Amino acid sequence: MHIKYFGMRTVKTGLAVLASSFLATVIPGTDAFNITFASVICIETSMVSSLKAGFNRVIGTFMGAMSALAMLYLPLSNPVRMSVGVMLVIYACNRLGIKRSIGISASVVILIIAGRRDVTPLEYTMRRILDTLMGIGVATFINLAIAPPDLMRSTRETFRKFRDTASATISEMLFLDLDEGLSDLTNDLDAFKASVKALSEEIPYLRRYDVSESRHLQSMERQAERAYIHLESLAMIGRSHPVTRENNIMLRKLIGIDFPDRELPDEKTVSGETAIFNYNLKKLLTAFSILMKDYDKTS
Repeated sequence: MHIKYFGMRTVKTGLAVLASSFLATVIPGTDAFNITFASVICIETSMVSSLKAGFNRVIGTFMGAMSALAMLYLPLSNPVRMSVGVMLVIYACNRLGIKRSIGISASVVILIIAGRRDVTPLEYTMRRILDTLMGIGVATFINLAIAPPDLMRSTRETFRKFRDTASATISEMLFLDLDEGLSDLTNDLDAFKASVKALSEEIPYLRRYDVSESRHLQSMERQAERAYIHLESLAMIGRSHPVTRENNIMLRKLIGIDFPDRELPDEKTVSGETAIFNYNLKKLLTAFSILMKDYDKTS
């Protein structure tokens, strides 16, 4: 879903800022900057990632607050306090495996240490914790309540895009001796794998998706990786080798091209690089035939 040139994640971020700013005006003692900053960096691309990120960032908030509070009671200058405090929370987040919480944890350290001093350090720290938690809550609620991402649809779309790019790349590589499409195919494969991963993480928690289709797309991911590996091998071997009759038939059926002038009269004579070329071509076309056939089932 798009509103003119703004993607839904952009719209959600804007709504999170609006809601956070409103909260800051109606709740005494809150800081608009802290709440809106936390809400902006907590908007995620999926429902489960939003919940996980919210939980991890709550932990990061407390870690940052405790680090800052400890630094405030040490006889150090504020720049040194911030430097040491940030290093401590980065180390702790890495050790706990919550690297995506580093940003908010370090921000909390800086905001608390650099903040005003008309209240005690403990009271100021507690206020900033509440501000950050409200921002996280706003972002999580908006991400879950307003047009939650349809990961199944986006995964189908990335799969189709990979399939189409693969077909074009195979044609260009074998017919025109070009391999520029490999970089685009790499990007499309990465996008497809990322979508499959996000979908598989969401499936156990939500019943809104078809489990069998999710498994089907996971199997397509494996075939896509196989096709990419063998296509990359062909790019390294060179594309001007003779083609076996079996591979020529598969090329004609799947891609709509063949090489009658390069077809081997006798497949028993295949050897050396030509054998390696045809082996990789056969593996590529086998994987691609599965992608083409099963694509029709999910379209």
